[in-house]
Amino acid sequence: MASDEPRKELMNALSNLSLQEDTADLKVICGDDTYHAHKFLLCLQSEFFRLALRKGAFPWKEQNEGIITIEAAPTNAFDQNADDPVAIKWMMHYFYHLDYLETERPTVISQSHLIVHTKMYALGEKYGIPGLKALALVRFEESANIHWRGAEFAEAIPVIYTSTIEQDRGLRDAVVRKTISERTSLLRKVEIETVMKDINQFAYDIVKEAMRCHYV
Repeated sequence: MASDEPRKELMNALSNLSLQEDTADLKVICGDDTYHAHKFLLCLQSEFFRLALRKGAFPWKEQNEGIITIEAAPTNAFDQNADDPVAIKWMMHYFYHLDYLETERPTVISQSHLIVHTKMYALGEKYGIPGLKALALVRFEESANIHWRGAEFAEAIPVIYTSTIEQDRGLRDAVVRKTISERTSLLRKVEIETVMKDINQFAYDIVKEAMRCHYV
């Protein structure tokens, strides 16, 4: 088996880079938070930052001043033109650590963080960060497998269906599959019934999946 030391050294170097403001050449501002970042690292991982910072692409201050401002969304509100400052903090952390909640693992935590994973999945799509999006999907599925009985499972469904487009099936399929697999319990819950009444697409997806599995 090949040594894992080179990967560890690389990850340590990336982590240390996040602390080196003197080498940073970009500021990312969201609400009251300012992040000192490195253009090359963000451009390698994010299509949004690659396009925004490409020389000569746009006559924006992003290129002239090295500043990107992300509009902050109100607390607990979904806005396609703005983002949760806390979620942006986790996204910026991901660029340097390839993770956003390192200490959070479904087998050892008491909270599910399903909405956190949903928000990170949406940011991965919005900012063109495939690694973040894939990680958030895995984390969501891991957490849902343990915390599907909790209130946050139902609370996450509207967030999923408002923050993703119909063609983006990752999180939608995950929450539908889990609802069907635990149908005898979940479909009897008032919270799930309410979500199905409020979100027609979710109700349709549930019926479609149930038919596919020959449950109806």
